[in-house]
Amino acid sequence: MSISTHQELATLINGHNHDDSFTKYVMKITRENNLVIVSAIGDDTIQFDGAFHDEIDLFRGGDIYVTEEGIFTRPKEDRVKINVFWEDKGLCVWKFLTTIPHSKFNINKNKKKWCEGIVFCLNDLRK
Repeated sequence: MSISTHQELATLINGHNHDDSFTKYVMKITRENNLVIVSAIGDDTIQFDGAFHDEIDLFRGGDIYVTEEGIFTRPKEDRVKINVFWEDKGLCVWKFLTTIPHSKFNINKNKKKWCEGIVFCLNDLRK
């Protein structure tokens, strides 16, 4: 099975367990196709895996700004915003909203939906 788009990768990793790392195969796909996986790891950390790796502390949500070089906490003209929502009592603790073309996937914790992560392609930031 050949995977090259954010849609295909999101389908592959949907249902990922919160306590598990992404496999070497998934990381290989992300690097080869310039894809980035955005998810939450814990109660205050947002992680970016794939074409670049970074993480940022966002206690109870906030905004992250992305370029091809990485993530930032302040807006600038060349940065695209990702809104990060945290809701402790909701059906899903973490969610992301952005204008970057992306696909969603679920991360489960204790067999329940915990994070609605996103996958996007860095190439789409250039458009």
